[in-house]
Formats: sequence, C-alpha cells, structure tokens
Amino acid sequence: MARRLPARVCAGLGLLAGLSTGCRGEGKWDLTATGGEAAETGLRSDAFIDACAATFGTVELAFQSVELIDEDGESGGGVDVPSPLDLAGEGPHTVGLIDVLEGEYDTLSIQLGTGTSPGVRLGGVLTCPAGTANFDWAFEGPIRLTCDGAGVSVANKGDEATLLSVTPDAVFSPTASDVDPTRAGLHILGLDDDFDGYVTLDELATATGDEAGLAAGSVTDDLRTHVTDRVLGMVAVDGGGRCAASGGG
Repeated sequence: MARRLPARVCAGLGLLAGLSTGCRGEGKWDLTATGGEAAETGLRSDAFIDACAATFGTVELAFQSVELIDEDGESGGGVDVPSPLDLAGEGPHTVGLIDVLEGEYDTLSIQLGTGTSPGVRLGGVLTCPAGTANFDWAFEGPIRLTCDGAGVSVANKGDEATLLSVTPDAVFSPTASDVDPTRAGLHILGLDDDFDGYVTLDELATATGDEAGLAAGSVTDDLRTHVTDRVLGMVAVDGGGRCAASGGG
C-alpha cells in the first residue's frame, strides 16, 4: 500500500511528474464532548429508583491524544491534547479542531491520562432521603478508548463534526451494564464507613454489590471495581458506537 502523506507534503511532491505518493487532501475535524444532563444540571430524585439525587461539580476527562483510524488500520491524523477537559456545566465542550486527512473513518482512538496522572475524575454530591455524601473519585490512567462505528467522513477542504457523549451518572448504575439507564444511590451512601460525609473509592472497595444491598447477583464485584468499570464504558460517539476501554482503574 502506498504511503499516505500530509497534504502539505503532497503539494510539493505533486510537482514531480509520475511520482505516486498516495497523497490525499485535508479537512477539518471538530471534536466536542458533552456530559449531558447529569454534568450540566444534575439528576433529580425522579431519575433514581431510590429517591436519591446527584449533582456533578467535576466531570474531568484528561485527554492526552485523539486519532482517527480508517478501515485499513491507518491513521488519518489527530492531535495531542495534554490537558484535562471538565464537562461539568453547559456544553458541548471543545476537545479540538484538528487538521486530518480526507477519508472515511470507522474508529476513533483516545487516550485519557498517563501512567502518573488520572484519566478521569468525577466529583459531586449524592443526596438521598437517608443523608448526603460527597465524592471525589480519580480513576488512574492511562485509559485507552477505542470507539468503533465512529462514522467520520472528512472531505478535502471540508468540515466534519463528531460529538462524544459521556454519561458520568453511570457510576450510579445498580447493574453491571453500560447501557442500563437505571440509577440508584443508597448502596453508595451506605459505604461512608467513617461518617465524615465523603464516600471514597477505598470505601467502595469494602463491599460487593450484594453486601451493599443491591439486587442479588446484579453486581458481584466490589463497588470500586464496579464503578470503575462503569467509567470505562461511559463514553460513546453520538449516533455511533460505544467506546471500549483497556487500561486504567
């Protein structure tokens, strides 16, 4: 397969007759992200099966890099984004406006965090009839996301927009599913073992779903593992596929 070169290189090489470089034009890729209702305004008690409610003060994704991959596994380009992006508040929020090669791309590759910095940080307040607890949870990086079914089509000198939909409220899922919309909070509130008004990830690690009062067999892992798994599955391409993760946690 001919090597594909950036448009600025192709422009010079194109002056040489008969030289085949596999050159393509370039377009703009506008990548944004939103945390939806949960990140913007919080979730009221009618969104929870146990009358809890939650607000998020922090929905931070520490983007390190984003890249488009075509069906041949080749990169169409991307950008290093070495800074966290907080999705709390009204969105969507800009990840980057990126020059990429024209083409059709099925896959989006993302890295969040590094080996020495968190990939995701979620902070907020959980309020239930039985009490209130704060949380500030950092999930270790690097978290590598592969988003299939991205459906990104970039034309030469054209513009293409992609929206990442993030569901931080997935940490309140009472089942081991990334697509179950059910939310609950009492099982988390009850793990404030030292009654200081904060639930930590270490406290979540002390009980399985069964032990915390969830339906029998719905969550067999400890709740720290369960919540981490929900974070790893909380990103999707709007109108496309859900992102699968490896690493982190």
